[in-house]
Amino acid sequence: MCSIPQHKNNWGNDPELTDKSVSANIERIRILRNEWYGHATDFSLSDSDFEQRWNHISQIVKELEGYLGTATKYQDTLIELKSCCMDPDSIQPYIDKLLAVEGLQTDVTNLKEGFGELQTDVTNLKEGFGELQTDVTNLKEDVEEIKKTNEKYSTQESRIEKAIFDQWKQDDIDFISTKACKEVEKNIKSRNLVIVAGHSGSGKSAIIQHISLQYREQDWTLFFRSVLQWFNRIV
Repeated sequence: MCSIPQHKNNWGNDPELTDKSVSANIERIRILRNEWYGHATDFSLSDSDFEQRWNHISQIVKELEGYLGTATKYQDTLIELKSCCMDPDSIQPYIDKLLAVEGLQTDVTNLKEGFGELQTDVTNLKEGFGELQTDVTNLKEDVEEIKKTNEKYSTQESRIEKAIFDQWKQDDIDFISTKACKEVEKNIKSRNLVIVAGHSGSGKSAIIQHISLQYREQDWTLFFRSVLQWFNRIV
C-alpha cells in the first residue's frame, strides 16, 4: 500500500515501546486518534493524564520530524495548539480585562509622574515659604529695632516734658488768676477746643500753663501741639 516498511508487529497492531521507526510512530498516531477521538467514550482528561498523553504525542512528532527533515515545524505547531483557545468568544472577556489592566497600569504610571511633579512643586513651595519666613523674621527684627528706637525717644521726650512741667510749676508759684484766666477755665469745661489769643506779654502762656498744671494734677495727659498740628487734625 505504501513504500514505508511495516514495524515489527505489522500494521494494525501496537508497536513495541522500543520501536522508533517511522511506521511505528504512524501506528501510534492512529491508535491515539482512535483512543482520543474516533472510539472515545469519555471526553474529559485530568491534568496529569493530559500532560502524559501530550508528552507522548510530542515525542512521536519529534521522531517523525527527524525523518521528514522539517526541523521543528510540526513541533512548533503542536506547542501552539497546546496553548491556543478553541473558543475565541470565551476568551474575549479575559482579553478585555487584560487590556483594562494595561490601561490601568498606564494611568498609574501617569499618576506617579504627576505625583512626582506635585512633589517638586511642594518642594519649591516649601523653599519659597522658607524664604518668606526669613523675610518675616527679618521684618520682625526691624520692627523690634524700631520699637526700641521709639521707646528710647519716647523716654527722652518724657524727660523733656517733665522738665517743662517742673519749670511751669516754678513759674506758677507767682501766678495770680485773672478774669481772662477764669474765662479760659470756663470755656475749656464746655468746649472741645479753646484758642487763647492776645497781645504779646498779655499772659497767654502763663494762663495755659496754670490751667494745664491743674488738669495734670487730676491725672490728665497733656500733649504739646503746634497750631499747624491742630489745623492738620481738624482738616
